[in-house]
Amino acid sequence: MNYKRKYKQLQYLLNLVKGGYVKNPDEITQKFECSDKTARRMLNDLREEGYEIIYSKQCKRYLLTK
Repeated sequence: MNYKRKYKQLQYLLNLVKGGYVKNPDEITQKFECSDKTARRMLNDLREEGYEIIYSKQCKRYLLTK
C-alpha cells in the first residue's frame, strides 16, 4: 500500500470515528476489506498521530476525546 492510500484510509477512518459510526473493529474490517489485525493497527496509527480514540462501553462505539 502506498502512503497516499494509507493516509486517505486513515483520514476516512478518523471521520468515521468522529461521527460515531464505528462500533467495533469488525465494522472497520468490512469497510476497508482488511483483517482484524490491520483494523486495530489503523486505530493505533491514529492514536500515535495524537488522536485520543477510546472505546466507550456505555455508547458501545469508538469515540474521539479531546
